[in-house]
Amino acid sequence: MNGDDRIRLLCDQAQGLGHPIQGVIQRVDYVRRELTLIAQGRVWRFRVPVECRLWFNGSPAILRCFHPLDPVTVVFRGSRERGVVAALYYRDTDILPLPSGNNCSEDRS
Repeated sequence: MNGDDRIRLLCDQAQGLGHPIQGVIQRVDYVRRELTLIAQGRVWRFRVPVECRLWFNGSPAILRCFHPLDPVTVVFRGSRERGVVAALYYRDTDILPLPSGNNCSEDRS
C-alpha cells in the first residue's frame, strides 16, 4: 500500500471518528492513559480510552508501543485541553501529510 492509499484509509476512518491532527508525542502516561502531543505549535492533551483504535506501522497495537518523539496522527473528539482519542496512528515516514485544513473529503486522485 503506498502513501496515498494509507492517507485515504486514514481519512475514511477519521471522518466517522472525529478530528484528525498530526504531531509529535511529547509524553505518554501509560498508567493514567494520557497523551500529550505537540501539534500546530501548541500542546494538546488527550485521554486515551481502552476502546480507542491504536495502530503502529499498519498493525493493531497497544499504548506502550507509542513513545515520546513518535510522529503520530490522532483522531479525537472534544477540545485541545479535554480531547478523547478515538484512534492513534504511528505515522511512517512514507505517509504523506493530511490534506490542508484536515479536509479528508478533498479529491486526491
